[in-house]
Amino acid sequence: MQFWTVAKIIALSISLYFLWRALKKVKAQKDDISEIMKLSENLQMMTNIGGWQVDIETQKSIWTTQTYKIHEIPEGTPTGVAMGIEFYTGDDKKRIDQAVHNCILGIPFREVLKFRSAKGTNKWVECAGEPVYNNENKLYKLRGTIQDVTESVNLKNQLSLILNHSPAAVYECLSNKNWTMKYISSFIEKLSGYPSTDFINDQVRSYASIIHPEDLKFVSNTISKSIESLIDFDINYRIITKSGEIKQVWERGSFESSSGNLIGIIFDQTEQKSVEQMLTESQKVAKLGNWSFDLKTQEIKWSQQMYQLFPENPELGPPSFEKHKSTIHPDDQERWSSTVNECIQNGTPYKFRFRVVHPDKTVWLEAIGKATKDPNGNIIALNGTGQDVTETVQIEESLNIQRLKNIQTAKLASLGEMSAGVAHEINNPLAIVSGNLQILLSSATDNEKLNKKLEVMLKATERIAKIVHGLKKFARMSDQNERKPQLLYQIVQETLYILEIKAKMNHTQLTMENTSQSLVFCNQLEIEQVIINLVTNSLDAIKNLNEKWIIIRIFDQGHQVILQVEDSGLGISASIESKLFDPFFTTKPVGEGTGLGLSITKGILDDHKAEISLNKSSANTCFEIRFPVHIDGLKNAI
Repeated sequence: MQFWTVAKIIALSISLYFLWRALKKVKAQKDDISEIMKLSENLQMMTNIGGWQVDIETQKSIWTTQTYKIHEIPEGTPTGVAMGIEFYTGDDKKRIDQAVHNCILGIPFREVLKFRSAKGTNKWVECAGEPVYNNENKLYKLRGTIQDVTESVNLKNQLSLILNHSPAAVYECLSNKNWTMKYISSFIEKLSGYPSTDFINDQVRSYASIIHPEDLKFVSNTISKSIESLIDFDINYRIITKSGEIKQVWERGSFESSSGNLIGIIFDQTEQKSVEQMLTESQKVAKLGNWSFDLKTQEIKWSQQMYQLFPENPELGPPSFEKHKSTIHPDDQERWSSTVNECIQNGTPYKFRFRVVHPDKTVWLEAIGKATKDPNGNIIALNGTGQDVTETVQIEESLNIQRLKNIQTAKLASLGEMSAGVAHEINNPLAIVSGNLQILLSSATDNEKLNKKLEVMLKATERIAKIVHGLKKFARMSDQNERKPQLLYQIVQETLYILEIKAKMNHTQLTMENTSQSLVFCNQLEIEQVIINLVTNSLDAIKNLNEKWIIIRIFDQGHQVILQVEDSGLGISASIESKLFDPFFTTKPVGEGTGLGLSITKGILDDHKAEISLNKSSANTCFEIRFPVHIDGLKNAI
């Protein structure tokens, strides 16, 4: 009896032990399941994916926490298939209804659909479902996932919008001979005339089929080299559109080794190529070329016309700086170097002329250059143009020669007008000399009287010498349009030797006041003509006045030398003032004036960077000219 009792106790103890072990294992499994569920919930929350399940027999639905959040309804709210379908909008409601029906028939689904939550939030969701069978292969439930993909769909739509409105075709294609498109944006239809769907998987045609036959091999070789070297490719070629038009395109792409596909972008270059061709033709006609120089890479780029301006071979590309410099005329090389270096160092723009030596000729070029700076103000490149101005230089030289001839003609005309006065000015001192010589012959022994008469004759001959010297200077003609630093009052003084004669003939007092010792960079003959024109105008303007005088003043004012020609006239009316420098405008009677004097004067002064105007602060008529002061070492010549 005791034995069985003990045996029962032992058996019960063993049973309790195994029961304890079993319960412990169940608890551990329950803890694992709890952890797994927590991990699952965290994963669903992080990925914005919810789970769902529908019992076919009871139509009861089970939703995870994230599914309730996507629908924006309280967790635990009773749900069902019909209720879930009500959250979808428009045609997408029919699509999800059909998808669930097909799933019951054993067809899984995955759809991206428009969705409106319980709180009215519009969303995009990706809903997936699959049928579940029991051991007897009988469908007993559906299960699946729902994910909020609003952000990714919006991004995709935005990207699609950008690509579809981009002025280029974006693509991804296989690296085969047809370049079979996996994707190509809708711009390809605008470019080629064929819809993008034609090229996807070569459904209607391959992209290779629209490449111009003459360019196909070149394109294939270029892309093959890019694939081998894993270096991006840039390529220009032609395509034949649906309408038969030939278009120029530029393509840039690369090989993605991870997928084995090509990705890239194709631009329409037809219009640009046409513009470039027109620009090339225009540059050819204008003998104008353009260039650029990258200071960082030292890369030089030339347009085609630059190779016509310089004796360079286009096949060798733009020359180095030193090679380029060697083609410039030796007399112009130093100026060229200093000018370009100043632009590189300080960003100083330039415009100047120099000569280029070709094997069979020398041409004049006009160079224009400017610096390009980065946002920090650092000079990173130079850009500019070069133009053949040989014909212009020759025309300017011819015009200068003609202008000098015109000045000479005007001077000779003035001499003709003053011939009587000149004769009178010379005859007077000659009469003095002649009379004194006769007196000396009769009183040769009177030393005191002899000395006085000799002094009178010396002064008379000096007067004659000055007049002759002035005539020679006035009548001379130079074959060069030479400009150099000169004292303005000296030029005026030499001109006055002749103008004083004309002033005397008109009974006019002509004087000069000078306080300036500054140099002016000018052509003496041209400035003499300016003085003659202004003084002659004054003499004509005041010839009928009772009080007749002309004063020429020269003085310094800041960085300018001022020359004033003022006469006793009472000024010029505003109506006339606006026309003073117009060609052929004159207030003189018909036959007495051409109206070119002041126009020529202004043209000469413009070339000298000088300004002429009426000085309205004077009570009388006063023309004022402002010359820039010449600074040593600075050439203001054009």
